[in-house]
Amino acid sequence: WPPVQQGITALTGFIASSGNVGLFLYGFLERLLIPTGLHHLVYMPFQFSRLGGQLAADGVTYVGAYVVMMTEYNLGLPFSEGIVWMYTGFTKTFGYFGITAAFIFCARRENRKKTAAVLVPLAFTASLASITEPLDFMFCFSAPILWVAHACISGLFIVLLHIFHVTGFTTNLLGSILMNLSAGADKTNYPTLYLLALCQIAVYFVVFTLLIKAFNLHTPGREEVSTETAGSDAPAKKA
Repeated sequence: WPPVQQGITALTGFIASSGNVGLFLYGFLERLLIPTGLHHLVYMPFQFSRLGGQLAADGVTYVGAYVVMMTEYNLGLPFSEGIVWMYTGFTKTFGYFGITAAFIFCARRENRKKTAAVLVPLAFTASLASITEPLDFMFCFSAPILWVAHACISGLFIVLLHIFHVTGFTTNLLGSILMNLSAGADKTNYPTLYLLALCQIAVYFVVFTLLIKAFNLHTPGREEVSTETAGSDAPAKKA
């Protein structure tokens, strides 16, 4: 395990010291590694250790992006740039609506209502509870090119949030709205956050739609029904 720990330390150290390149890699790997479960080794050192920043207040030192963010919120302090390590929640909260819309749009006409009935609740589960695996595992293995594009878009928008000086809450749709409104636009720049959220939904929809149609990917709702199956499901004719 020491060599494994050294590898994790080297990776997180590179991410922390590489500016926007590191931020992109952070968001990219956090999504890309979900099927393996190793994404926890990417984000946890930033959200729960000194890599994510620290804050001294009232004689107490708070460590990790998550703890620092919540302490700043509770004390009414301006948010520090370490909040950027919490932006892994941005795609979970918003991006999956774009993915779902693309899947429904690309589904066969006869399957669209059924596909929507299955996927829309999963999109809201991702947005409201940050549980994305039910949707992730519908395409990460069957359409790996979409999975790589997904990771790229996630990493890109973490960089954009940083470039546009967003310091707001991004995890959990209801929590994001309530906490950003209570903290105020001057501390969070939440109007820009939600504008970028709409942009991300649109980017996911366009990119996924183009890739699905260009490569004829078998995403939900595009399954081909064989004639044998269709024949076996047909009711038997009366003699």
